[in-house]
Amino acid sequence: MNLNRTCDAMKKESAFLIVLIIGFAFIPELSRYVQPVKALYSVVEIDINADGSVTPADAPITNVGNITYTMTDDVTATPSGYSAGIRIRRSNIIFNGNGHVLMGNGAYGFAMWGTDYVTNVTIENSTATGFARGLILDHSHNNTIKGNTFSGSSGAGVVVQNSNNNIIDGNSITNSSTGAELVYYSANNIFTRNYIAKNTYWSIAVHQGAGSDIFYHNIISGNAISVDGPASTWDNGYPSGGNYWSSSNYVSPDLFSGPYQNETGGDGIGDNPYQVYDAANIDHYPFMMVSICNVSQAPPKDNVLSTDMVEVNATVTHLNPLEQVILNCTFANSSTTWTSIINMTNLEDDIWNGAIPSLPVGTNVTYTIIAQDNDGNSISSKDQNYTFEYPVVIPEFPTYALLPILFVATLFAALVFRRKRIA
Repeated sequence: MNLNRTCDAMKKESAFLIVLIIGFAFIPELSRYVQPVKALYSVVEIDINADGSVTPADAPITNVGNITYTMTDDVTATPSGYSAGIRIRRSNIIFNGNGHVLMGNGAYGFAMWGTDYVTNVTIENSTATGFARGLILDHSHNNTIKGNTFSGSSGAGVVVQNSNNNIIDGNSITNSSTGAELVYYSANNIFTRNYIAKNTYWSIAVHQGAGSDIFYHNIISGNAISVDGPASTWDNGYPSGGNYWSSSNYVSPDLFSGPYQNETGGDGIGDNPYQVYDAANIDHYPFMMVSICNVSQAPPKDNVLSTDMVEVNATVTHLNPLEQVILNCTFANSSTTWTSIINMTNLEDDIWNGAIPSLPVGTNVTYTIIAQDNDGNSISSKDQNYTFEYPVVIPEFPTYALLPILFVATLFAALVFRRKRIA
């Protein structure tokens, strides 16, 4: 494996992942505006039974071969106690929400209970909002929960208890009391590519003996992590990486790359590990929300003349779309100091360019690069130990350029001397 990875190479390998995460990041905002009156079907609870049938029979869910179940309308459910809006009691099926919304104000949205011994179920493309808990897996193993939205829960958006080897992939879990909660000895569950944000209490809580779960490639923003069980794993090694932590939680330079982050050149992964909760729970390869690396300048800093416009290129890796990238410049000469902001332009991919105009001889120029995304995350190259400075100098003449001048001067002196002798 080639460990000398540049920001650009890392970006190309993770582009598909980032596009998916960005897509899921916008899903929760849509669900906030869903109004309960939109639902055309109201029910206490819908059951997908162990024999494959659906109860009530008129529920807006199609059934193909007792394997694929698809929602055809929004649903308002009013479960109470230990019940759910949609309860899945059959293993080895696919439930496709088909973009429809399950909304309610009690108990659980989706549920797979321990007494049903449900395994190998996929729940996808669904939205559950307003329940005490958006989804619960209880004694349910080897299931996949992907591409769903869970929001507005008074408890946790997603609960995994006494359940192992489940994959929670590409979901939006927001605007709840807790994002994801793992309890009662759940282990080896994989959380990846989820958007976990704007939850009021915990982003992720791992409690009551749960642990040994894996979290990577998630966006985790806005609140803390709680772990009181066995340690979990918070990255997928190098170069796959760990999680994106909000800028308020994680700030690091990105000057180096490689599994030990000691090779020259940034890679979009912070040089410093992130302590998620305690010394046993570490994200060794946290992604940068915004990172500046591979900065170059032409002409080079020791050869900038008064006629030169200085071109600055930089690689800016980012999760969210960028709002702006600027050069923050300070100019100084013997009599005064002044500043200027110069907007940089996106040339291609993650390459940005800015041009500092020509300046008089004797001017000293200092500049930093500042990048900000449209979610308010920003970073300065100064934060990553990048500060750039150059003087505007008088051109130096190379020796070969001086030889003709020296020859003419010598010849002229000889002619003058000869004339004086003749006279």
